[in-house]
Amino acid sequence: MITYRCAKSSDLKWAYAIKSDAEFHFVSEHFGWDSGFQETLHEQEWTRTRPTIIEYNGNRVGFFSIENEDGKDFFRRFFISREYRNLGIGSEVVEDLISRYKVINKTLWLAVFIGNPAKQLYLRFGFKEVRATDKYEYMCYVAEPM
Repeated sequence: MITYRCAKSSDLKWAYAIKSDAEFHFVSEHFGWDSGFQETLHEQEWTRTRPTIIEYNGNRVGFFSIENEDGKDFFRRFFISREYRNLGIGSEVVEDLISRYKVINKTLWLAVFIGNPAKQLYLRFGFKEVRATDKYEYMCYVAEPM
């Protein structure tokens, strides 16, 4: 069973380890990996928007953030711990978010690194490709009113 809670300060280092594991390849390829910079960036993002922790059967397994930027809601920093990937947890989280956005009839935006297989998850749930840069693909889910 999946539940959600607001992140606590004690989750910060745990979340950084998951983020690092999930993003190392993509960040290294596009920017080069600088551990000190990545830790600082993680702490800044954490301070700006405290993430939501995803728990599965009482165990914390991942996290994500929703941030409003220029009137648009962005689904950001969505990471599932390696040992809990491919169990349908990511699908359930995306499905939950889509259900919420249908209720409020609002578009949800996101960006993925070029080549990130998570893009297939988003496409499966109806996200549409909007534009791409040399590093990112931008996508959105346009909610249909319920």
